[in-house]
This record gives sequence, structure tokens and C-alpha cells, in this order.
Amino acid sequence: MKTLAGSCILLHGTPKVGKTQVASKFPGKVQFIATEPSHKFIPEDQRKRKIDIDPIDGWADFVKCFTMIETTRPKTVVIDTIIGLYRACSEWVCKKNRWTHPSDDGHGKGWDAVRREFYVQFSKFAFLCAKINATSIWIAHTKVETIETATSRYEKLAIDLPGQARALITPVPDHIWFLTYADGGDDAGQVKLVNSARALWISGTDRIEAGSRDPSIVTTVIKPLKKKDPYSQIIKAINET
Repeated sequence: MKTLAGSCILLHGTPKVGKTQVASKFPGKVQFIATEPSHKFIPEDQRKRKIDIDPIDGWADFVKCFTMIETTRPKTVVIDTIIGLYRACSEWVCKKNRWTHPSDDGHGKGWDAVRREFYVQFSKFAFLCAKINATSIWIAHTKVETIETATSRYEKLAIDLPGQARALITPVPDHIWFLTYADGGDDAGQVKLVNSARALWISGTDRIEAGSRDPSIVTTVIKPLKKKDPYSQIIKAINET
């Protein structure tokens, strides 16, 4: 049976849909690395273990937490949000070099310095999670992109990441999932937002950014996604053939 142990998941979704809550329901000791103050309703034991990453000075704290993760060996590690972590890295590089913005160093050298720092340390983090067989979940926001082709124009629900961050982050995950409030939805990815049931898109369409490296996963969407035990529901779905 397939499990998600040791896997990397990028979870993006519409505002207030419960991305953090879904991540908090994953197995074992869940370790949150928080870049946003949005964790009032996760279990108390998770709040006590939570590592807060300051948006200005927190990058060094993220790097320091690798030793703690290797020692405590949580089964699930959640970065909430991944763009907040990238921005903390950018702030750290700028402060180190006395820049106000990466563009202050001409010819793209500032952006390259941010890229190198983020790539090196984030790669260490990803390898560490794989080494201890922990599921890592990176939470992101969703944006609406307008796609134009020679024959059509349509909207796509995509991960909200700026160019360089997107190039560094999106190639890494084993799974990209999209969580939304949904009533219906078809193979073209038409999603109606409502205030009732949630839907988790495991496979994508031309209108929804989602997918998996595992070609044997045939489930496209889980709906409704239960609040009580979403993990068991997800495991059952990815084992469908």
C-alpha cells in the first residue's frame, strides 16, 4: 500500500479553506515551521512545538532548526507558508549584503545570491526530511492566472509564487495538491466556490495546478474532503487503481 511517508507535498488553496488544518491532521508528531500567524486552531501540542520564522530575521532560525528536526524526528514537517520562507531568505541575504532589495546589486547578482542561498539550505532541508522518512508539507496560496492561446482565453488556479521562487520550489515536490471549497467541478477544472464541502485536487487539469510524480495515481479529486480524518481518506484515494 502506498503511503506518504518521506514524500514532499506542496499544498495550495483558496483563502481560509483549511490548508493548515489538513496538514495538522497528518500522522505522528507534526512539526510546524510558521512564517505567518495563522495557527490558533491547530492542536495545542503542535502550537507548543511550532517554530516561528520572523519575516525579517528568521532565515537563520530556519537553518538552525535542522539539528532539532534530525534529533526529534517528527513524522510530518509543515512549512506554512513556503513563500514566507523564501522572503525570509531574501531579507537575510539583503541584510547580510547591506542591500534594501536584491536588485541593488546590478546585473542580477543580488537575485543570484538569494537563489544560491535558498537552493543550498532548502535542499538540505528536503534531504533531511527524506532521510528521517518524514512527510514534508509546504503550504502556499493560490492565484488566478489568465491563460491565452491562439484559440481561447481561460482562467487557471495556480500556485501563487513569484518567478524565481517558483523556479526553485515547484520542481521539488512529489505531489502538488489544490484545496478548495467546491460544489461540482468537471474534467476541465471548472470549480464553483461555495461555503460547504471541500475538494482536494490530487491530479490537475488545464485549469487547476496539481499533480503527482507517481503515474499509478489515478484519482483526480477527493470530494467532499472530510474534516475529521482527511489523511485516511487521502491514503485510500491514492491507493485506488
